[in-house]
Amino acid sequence: MAEPKTTIILLMLFALLIPLRIFAEYYQLVVYGSTTCISSFLEPGAAELERETGIRIRTVGVGTGQGFFGLIKGMTEVSAASEPLEEAIESAKK
Repeated sequence: MAEPKTTIILLMLFALLIPLRIFAEYYQLVVYGSTTCISSFLEPGAAELERETGIRIRTVGVGTGQGFFGLIKGMTEVSAASEPLEEAIESAKK
């Protein structure tokens, strides 16, 4: 059974993807952030997600903090996080 944190992340990602299904054949979802999230469930599930929804996922592993900054700057629509927000902000400042 998945950890509660992982389940919540997957549910949030799924909730985001439901409205995108309309644009699926023309849509690529870019996800910035945690290399842990990317290697643990985004990359392994990318082919199945594309097969089921038509949405392609492109991942950019820059770390949780830089992923948040990418989201704030409008460089991505989704940021993957594997650490608390406070820690992510501090690590991104370095």
